[in-house]
Amino acid sequence: MLDKCCKIKYVYLFSINASNSSSPKHSISSTTRLLQDKYSHYLDEVEVLITRALSTKSHCFHDAVRSHDEIQSFLTTTRHAIESLRCELSNYDSQSLLTLLRLYRSVRQRQNQRQLLKRLEYLSIVKQTHMQVQALLTTSDYLTALDLIDQTREIISTQLNDLSCLRFYDSQLNELYLLNINLMRQEFGQTLNHQLITQQGLFICRFK
Repeated sequence: MLDKCCKIKYVYLFSINASNSSSPKHSISSTTRLLQDKYSHYLDEVEVLITRALSTKSHCFHDAVRSHDEIQSFLTTTRHAIESLRCELSNYDSQSLLTLLRLYRSVRQRQNQRQLLKRLEYLSIVKQTHMQVQALLTTSDYLTALDLIDQTREIISTQLNDLSCLRFYDSQLNELYLLNINLMRQEFGQTLNHQLITQQGLFICRFK
């Protein structure tokens, strides 16, 4: 619309300049009247273009107004709900809120204490593993010793995996595991040799 007005104005000025250059004898009054007529004509065209634009875009304006009204209604409802909630919260006694907070704190402390107690029990099991394995090896209870080593490894990997003090404890368990295997082999070899010697002695006694 503005481009069209600019074009009309440009054509008008060009025509005025051409008329002035071609007939400089025209009076000032006639030029002023011609300018007034031209401007009136341009104003009429601009009004027509504005009316046409409003008629084509009026539905967009109405949609915007309706959306604004809906948003305003929603904000009003939300504000009333917030005020009602604040009023309800203000009715609670501060002492009752403090009691609830203390109760929640006590429950959390109890949960934390239970978790701490359980972890301490696991640490106690891990700490006694070395002595228990040594005691089981002295009694030649190798299977129980192996089960205890496996159980301790599982506890460290699942329940105490975040403790940096137990980073190298797995290597100690490996040493106990290898010691257990070596003792089993030695005892098995000794038992086998004893059986062979006994069988050999019985065989010699028969031939004598």
